[in-house]
Amino acid sequence: RELESIAPVLQFLCGFAGIEGRGAKEESIVRAEARLGNLLPLPMTEFYRFLPSKFYRSYNVVRPLSGLKQTKDGKLNFLEENQAVYHWAAELNSPFLYRRANDGVSEWNAYGILDGFLAAEFLWALACDEELGLILWEFPDFEPEMLQEGGKLKSCLSPIAGITDRIAQGNTRKLYQAMEGQAVGLYDSEERTFWLVTRDEAAQERLENMPGFSSED
Repeated sequence: RELESIAPVLQFLCGFAGIEGRGAKEESIVRAEARLGNLLPLPMTEFYRFLPSKFYRSYNVVRPLSGLKQTKDGKLNFLEENQAVYHWAAELNSPFLYRRANDGVSEWNAYGILDGFLAAEFLWALACDEELGLILWEFPDFEPEMLQEGGKLKSCLSPIAGITDRIAQGNTRKLYQAMEGQAVGLYDSEERTFWLVTRDEAAQERLENMPGFSSED
């Protein structure tokens, strides 16, 4: 499928976290594209434009624009897993995301679509930053069926900016909002986990007492 702009999702997440979303300046993006001889994929440009560099190491390690360079096989390695187990890469003029084990012998394998992956990665970068103070927790006793029609979480959740259901296609992670935007959810189909993020403990308590999220349901 074609890539979608993730700017509306990133704007929502910045507002949710209480940050202005001032990331890379336009001239830095232009310099990187000139050095690479091609435009960056749109979602990657937006990711760098909205994410301040102070969050580049709060979860996984984001490579700065000045450090972006193509590998011999044409991949653009931009992200390293926080335990240095995996690298993720994009490809110029392509919607695909690639992942490679950091063992010196593994090859790049298609892993998803860039837009949905970067939207989820943006949330992780904010949620794992200690200074922001967001509350992150794993929903207990989660089963994927809870997100399906008739499931206990289905009616409590909605897409962010009306697009996170679409950009989840081809990806292992999907973003939701809950409680009228006061909470964000992230489903990881690979890990079969569901994570929730709230601004503070008061919002967490309200969410945990809502139908669908309550442990008594």
